[in-house]
Amino acid sequence: LFFEVCNYARDPDAVIGHATSPDGLRWEYDRAVLNTGEHLSFPYVFEWEGARYMVPEEGGADGRAVRLYEATDFPGGWEPRATLVSADHHTDDTIVFRWRDRWWLLVGDDEAAGFRIYHSDSLVADDWEPHEGNPVVTGRPTAFRPGGRPVVGSDGVVVFFQDCEGRYGEAVRAFEITALGPETYADEERPESPVLEGTGARVGWNSGRMHHLDPWYVDGR
Repeated sequence: LFFEVCNYARDPDAVIGHATSPDGLRWEYDRAVLNTGEHLSFPYVFEWEGARYMVPEEGGADGRAVRLYEATDFPGGWEPRATLVSADHHTDDTIVFRWRDRWWLLVGDDEAAGFRIYHSDSLVADDWEPHEGNPVVTGRPTAFRPGGRPVVGSDGVVVFFQDCEGRYGEAVRAFEITALGPETYADEERPESPVLEGTGARVGWNSGRMHHLDPWYVDGR
């Protein structure tokens, strides 16, 4: 498990930590595994062609770049491999996925209450191509900041977004991408949405906000 470790009394105030579990219920903290000197959060980790990569949110509210890190000594050693996005806009949480032989990147932009898309033929490459319609979504505070790993199938992609209308990460909403290309983008909310939210109880680990999820295929499901 990779996650943000936050301590406002330190500089930087947030790094990426790591923990392990034998059963998914009992967890043991390991250590901080990525510290770049900037605020780090949302460690999006994935595998490709035998290598493991991470794309963290970097720089906090002042972030203006999206960087790709490769594990050189998993899980504790990470090295920068490319600056996927270097821009003049906010770069919040980012997801990366491969769809129809092309790499796609969705990055939230808090200032626009929307998100932007970038794409590339190659994963490890600087300055991915911006979508012709960027920002492809604006003024949608209920669903603009990526909230976890998308479900990528042969016939479509479902993306999860944080509901930030009231405050950061109230719930997780699911949207199906109905059109995706260098010049096109459209999505629609799934009828099951929101798929994750707090219980509303006075106490409990999930009583309040729930803003991320990480779906995995197990036995083809």
